[in-house]
Amino acid sequence: MRNPYLELGLNPQATPEQIRAAFRNAVRKRHPDTAGEPTDDEAVRDAIDADHLLIDPTARAAYDARRDGGAVPPRHGGVRSATGHGIPVPCPTCIGTGMVTFTAACPRCGGRAEITDLSRHPARVLRCRDCRGRGRVRTIGPCPGCDGAGTGSVPGA
Repeated sequence: MRNPYLELGLNPQATPEQIRAAFRNAVRKRHPDTAGEPTDDEAVRDAIDADHLLIDPTARAAYDARRDGGAVPPRHGGVRSATGHGIPVPCPTCIGTGMVTFTAACPRCGGRAEITDLSRHPARVLRCRDCRGRGRVRTIGPCPGCDGAGTGSVPGA
């Protein structure tokens, strides 16, 4: 997910009600149960990630500040102009958002995709509910390329 507003077809001034409506519409179009044709799981996950980011006021404010170049000062690099003032350059990894979507080992099953249920005798091996038996979960976090600042350095600058 690169831009959550584009992902859901919204403008940056969207209200929470508009975000929810756009999210439901996007999932309806992309989900295999309602689309009527095979769909890409990543497309549904991208809509879910965009909704999680935009519906949380704190995460949305941080994203908007990084996207607009305000409030969050650059921590790395930039380019020096002829007057010596730094000009922030968007990070190539996150395209200036400061946030990236990535997969990580499921914290519940430790990436094994299954959990041993010891409450029954004999013990049963069950598919992990959190990762749905995949062993990995998608999450949103600070960009490793710019440490969440949204700006990066240009080689030779």
